[in-house]
Amino acid sequence: MNKAGSRVNIIILDACRNNPFRGFFRSQEGLAAMHAPDGTIISYATALGKKASDGEGRNGLYTEQLLAAIQTPGLSIEKVFKQTATGVKQKSGGQQVPWVSTSLTGKDFCFTLCQQAPSVDISQLLHMCKMHYKANHLTSGRGGTALACYEEVLKKEPLNLEAVAGIEKIEARYISWIKRALDSGQTERAKRYLASLRLVNPESPQLVDFEARLQASLSQISRKAESSVNKKVFRDRLKDGSLGPEMVWIPAGSFRMGKKNLRDLANL
Repeated sequence: MNKAGSRVNIIILDACRNNPFRGFFRSQEGLAAMHAPDGTIISYATALGKKASDGEGRNGLYTEQLLAAIQTPGLSIEKVFKQTATGVKQKSGGQQVPWVSTSLTGKDFCFTLCQQAPSVDISQLLHMCKMHYKANHLTSGRGGTALACYEEVLKKEPLNLEAVAGIEKIEARYISWIKRALDSGQTERAKRYLASLRLVNPESPQLVDFEARLQASLSQISRKAESSVNKKVFRDRLKDGSLGPEMVWIPAGSFRMGKKNLRDLANL
């Protein structure tokens, strides 16, 4: 290995069995420690001086768990052996615990593509989310929004409670704004806030009530507008220069005067 000059050397020992020639040679159970050059990681199927299980399948217990861990995407070699050790310990009920000796340095080595570290720390990202919230950049605005920021946190940490609470605060703020807009008759503003609330939480229980109130307000405004168009009050100028009585202009149409039955008319 020294002559090869490899940056990473991996040694896997799954041969920790009792010595079949125990009666002829004096030796302890399992394997003894060995020394290897820098840049080497040695993984033993069990602790030094202990025996490893043969397992029940084609491979021993250690190899079975190692093959599964190697295929897990994004794990560095150290994490592969750690996951292997965890699986072996659980399967053996604590009777077999793999052991690792390493002198690796530098960048991580992965059997598959290594996971990329997040470019921004979660705490820094949450601080940015709070700044967007304080600036009322909830769902729109230059330089990012509070909603998008908290959703980015949840992509990295799906159970981040601070991000979940942040989105709930955004929803609560829009709910209060919608109530205020509807109470003051600001229907256009209420429309915008409702659209944003749907974006934050499409299943918000407040949506049905708010939409009903908005439609009622819009219908009332429409009726008032129609009434003002169809009814116009005016006063004609009389001969003496004064204004006559108020007259109401109504749209052209037809109506019936008198009784419809001619016999009734004859009896008048």
